[in-house]
Amino acid sequence: MVADLEEKANTLEKELVRAVAGYGEARKQISWQEIQAGLKPNEAAIEFIHFGYCTPNFTDSIFYSALVLRPGWESPRMVYLCEQRQLDSLLQEADVDITVEQLYASRGITPGSKASSSQLYRLLWQPINSLLNGVNTVYFSPSGQLHRIAFSAIPIPDTNEVLADQYKLIQLFSTRSIVPPAQANHQALVPASVALFGGIRYELSNENTFTPLDSNELASVQLSTPLLPDTRINRGEGWQYLPGTAQEVTRLQEVFRQQGISSAIWTDSRATEEEFKALDDTVSSPAILHLATHGFFFPDPKLDKNRLHGLDGSSIPLSENPLMRSGLLLAGANQAWKEGKPLPGKEDGILTAYEIAQVNLSGTQLAVLSACETGLGDIQASEGVMGLQRAFKMAGVDKLIVSLWQVPDKQTAVFMESFYTNWLTKGSNIRDAFYDTQSQMRKRYKDPLVWAGFVLVE
Repeated sequence: MVADLEEKANTLEKELVRAVAGYGEARKQISWQEIQAGLKPNEAAIEFIHFGYCTPNFTDSIFYSALVLRPGWESPRMVYLCEQRQLDSLLQEADVDITVEQLYASRGITPGSKASSSQLYRLLWQPINSLLNGVNTVYFSPSGQLHRIAFSAIPIPDTNEVLADQYKLIQLFSTRSIVPPAQANHQALVPASVALFGGIRYELSNENTFTPLDSNELASVQLSTPLLPDTRINRGEGWQYLPGTAQEVTRLQEVFRQQGISSAIWTDSRATEEEFKALDDTVSSPAILHLATHGFFFPDPKLDKNRLHGLDGSSIPLSENPLMRSGLLLAGANQAWKEGKPLPGKEDGILTAYEIAQVNLSGTQLAVLSACETGLGDIQASEGVMGLQRAFKMAGVDKLIVSLWQVPDKQTAVFMESFYTNWLTKGSNIRDAFYDTQSQMRKRYKDPLVWAGFVLVE
C-alpha cells in the first residue's frame, strides 16, 4: 500500500514538473559551487542560518551563524554570530522601550540608543566583516528573527555610516537565486500592465454603498491595532482613510502614462476584495501590482497574548495558521472587522495572506506592498517568514517590495514615486532602481524610520 502511494506521488510529481513552468527549476538541487560561479570578484554571498544547540541532548538555546562564500574560496566559511536570546533582547526593546530610530541610530542620538545600535552591528556583522575585504556587493538571505532586521540601516560604530554606505546589499529568499536562470530576471524590463490600489475607504455608511467620511467621522474610528501613538498617521495604525495613498497611486498612474504603460487604478469604494481576486489570470496577471493600504500582522497567539488586547473579538489574531494572521485591508474592511461579518453577498475586505496565496499571479513581475509590516510573519525553521511575502511568492510573484514596520504615509508616497521614476526613466532594472531610491531617501531623510523600512526581496 505504501509503495503504491509512493509510486503514485512520484508519477504526479513528474507530471507537475512537465506541466508547471518553473516547478522543475525550483525543485532542482543547487550546489555551493554553482552559487560561487555566479559571483563576480567583488561580490560575496551570505546565507544566514539558525539552529538548536545539542549537547548531545536538545537545549532551549538557538544559535545564529553565517555561511560566507566568495569567488576562489575552496569552500564556504561558517561564522558564529550570536544566540537568539541576545537578538531577542534587542528586538523586544525595539517593540516596547525604544524606537526604530534609536535601534538603528548612528552618532548624534541618545547614549542608550547608540549602545543598542552598536550591539546590533557587533552581533550580526562584525564577526563576518573581516571576510569581506574588497567586496562592494553582498547577496544575503536572512534566517529566523533576522527577517525583522533592516540590514541596510545597521549603523557602523564610531562612524556616521550605515552598512548601506559600504555595501550594496541584495536580499534574497535564498542565495540559490544567484544561479541562472534566476539571474536572467535582473535585466531591465518594461512592464506591460499595472494594477494600482490606493485611496481606499474602509468604512461603510450603510448596507449598499460606500461614502467618503468627513473629518469628524474619521476621528471617531477606533484603532484596531494600537501599535503607535495616535499623533502619527501611519499605515497599520488603524483602519482609517490614508490620504497619502490616494495621491500616491494617482501620481504613479501619471508616471506610467508618461512612459506609455497601461495601468488600471482602484480607489475609494472600488478597491474591493472582489476586484483583487479578479486579477487571477492563468494567461497574464498584471506585470506590476501596487497595493497602498493598511497591512496587518498578528504574532502567534501562543507566544504573545498581550498584543491581542482590544481587538473587538476578531478571530483573525487567534488563528493557528500564520497565513490567516497577516494581510491587507481593502474597501469596507471596517464592517467585517468591527461587526464580525461582512454585508450579505460581499467579500469582507480583509484580504489575508492565505487568500492571496490562492490567486494566480504568475505573470506578475513585481508586487509592491506599500503598507505596514508586510514583511513580517511567523518564523518557521524550514520555511522562513510565513506571512504576506510568502503568500505572494506562492501566488507566483517574482519580486516583492515589503515593509518591516509602520511606515510614514507621506514619505512612503515620495519613496514609491522615486522608485518607479528611477526604474522606468533611467533604464535601470528593479534591483538598481530600488538601491538608488533608498540611497536618495537616505540622503534626504536621515531618520531610518523613513528610508529603511522597505526591503526588496527576490
